[in-house]
Amino acid sequence: DAAAAIADLAADLRLRQLDVLGYREGSVVAVELALARPDIVRCIVLMGDVPWQRMPLVRQPCLGFRLATDAAPTSGQSSKALPNVEVVAASDFPEDPFAGSAQALVGRVDDFLNRHPSVSSR
Repeated sequence: DAAAAIADLAADLRLRQLDVLGYREGSVVAVELALARPDIVRCIVLMGDVPWQRMPLVRQPCLGFRLATDAAPTSGQSSKALPNVEVVAASDFPEDPFAGSAQALVGRVDDFLNRHPSVSSR
């Protein structure tokens, strides 16, 4: 599976830590990797098709972009139920966050990652 392949690649490259970005179907892969290998996944950024039902299991800090076409998290998936997840509303970004607002997107992701220091800097 894709998550196992990414974990194997990280091991082959001797990477001790990953920040993972999942877009659409890749969001599911990113969450699977975080759940299977929490020792190497530091932070997760998810864009579109976020698997909200699995997010309570994720312990890593997560930035989730809810796009205009995505379903909103249910009440059981609120910020109280998902303390490690920061949700960016669909109104902040268009359906395709890479079209037209890439600079704002990069700034938001950069800010998120900088608020979560790496293991080596702790």
